[in-house]
Formats: sequence, C-alpha cells, structure tokens
Amino acid sequence: MTIEALKKEVVHPAEVLELYGPVLEKVTFLNNFTKVEPGINQNQLEALDLIMATIVEFGRRNKGVTIADFGPMFSGKTVVLCLLAKELEGKDFKVYKHQLDLTRTGPKLVNQTGDIWTEADLYESISDIDKTKEILLIDEFQFNTVDNADAIKEFLQKRKEAGLVTVISKLDFNYRRDPWKTTRILLPHFNQIFVLRARCEDCGGLAQFPQRNIKGAPAHVDAPEILVGAEEYYQSKCGRCHEVGGKPKTVYV
Repeated sequence: MTIEALKKEVVHPAEVLELYGPVLEKVTFLNNFTKVEPGINQNQLEALDLIMATIVEFGRRNKGVTIADFGPMFSGKTVVLCLLAKELEGKDFKVYKHQLDLTRTGPKLVNQTGDIWTEADLYESISDIDKTKEILLIDEFQFNTVDNADAIKEFLQKRKEAGLVTVISKLDFNYRRDPWKTTRILLPHFNQIFVLRARCEDCGGLAQFPQRNIKGAPAHVDAPEILVGAEEYYQSKCGRCHEVGGKPKTVYV
C-alpha cells in the first residue's frame, strides 16, 4: 500500500503517516470497534484471525515470524493476546507482561474490564524471557527501557532464524503523540503489523492516541513519558480531539 492509497482509505494524523509510511506494505489498520460480545470487539477478533493465519502461513514455510499488535490505550491489544493464548492451548508458548503493569492488574494478563485474562510471567528485559519457546506473546513492550536497540534486534533476528514466532503488543504512540522509542526500533523487523483503533472519547471517531489528563487538564509535553495507569489518567482520542499541554494540535494529511 502506498501513502497515496492510505490517504484515500482514511484521513490520518500526520504522526501516523510519518511513522508507518516507510513500512505501509506490512501494516493493516483495524478500524471496526463494534462490540461483538462483552469485552470483545470486531477489531480484536479480526486481529486474532489475521495473526493466527500469519503464524500458520510462516509455519508452513518453516520460517520464523515477528508480528506486531499495536494501538492506543483501550483498543484491546491485551484482549488479542488473551484470545491468542486460548487459541494456542496445547502449543509450546508463553505469555509475558511487563513488571511495571504488576501493581495495576496483578500477575495475570487482564483486559481493562477484568473479564478476559490469561496466565503470564513477568519481564523487565528480554533477558527475563524464555527465548526457546516456539511462540512468545509479549505485552506492554513500550515499558522496556532496559534493552538497547542492538539487543532487541538480535533477540528478534535469532528467533526468526530459529523458525520461532514472536508476537509483541504495545502502544505505538505515547501521550505526546510521539512514537515510543521501541516502536521505531521494532518496526523494520516485523513481518506483519496489525494496528487496532479505539473509539475517541470526545467525538466517537477513530482514536489513534492516548491522552493523559492530570487533575482534569491535559498533561504537559515535558511530563515524564511513563505514568502507569488506566481510566484515572488516560483517554483514547483521535488526532483532532487529542490535546497535550504546551504542544500544538496535530494536522491531518
């Protein structure tokens, strides 16, 4: 897909085009957040089907594969990993959640409403992860501030060369509308990138960004990048509605 084709399909904030433009041929944007059943929407089911199909296809070719499960807060990325874990029962797989998320949701991988979950091990660095597992499902990778780019690239490349499957779930953008550092590191190394959208809490449109609010006002651009939380601090917003203190609004292109 070219940038011109993407523009015709959906009008995107400039930050989205700038980030995904170089890898558009690998990106699938999932924009249907219609609820299917409690805790599950159409985006998540479609992501599940697409990820499973990718795993099967690369397995048929005896090749390793790295898959992205990206999106803003409340888009259901964690739900996708929980559904994948259920689908993979009986396979050689392991689920990991970042230890920064431990105090918020406990030792399991749990969706925002607490009704969809799976068992998970904790990690802070890729050194904490069992790299021999046939399939790894790794959540909240934006919190990985320990490993440098070279270590992450080596981790992914070695798993690909060994014919293994790695699914990484994370926020693509932070509250400032800037890509997380790990987003830029990871993008070139994914075979397929699935980007889920949420519903903008102001206008109901497609939400691409997490907005952080402190005492009822948008957080300032100079605030720390990481602040672990959910509804008490964050909302999902489209580019038109998203606000950052001390930063101009985005433009759509």
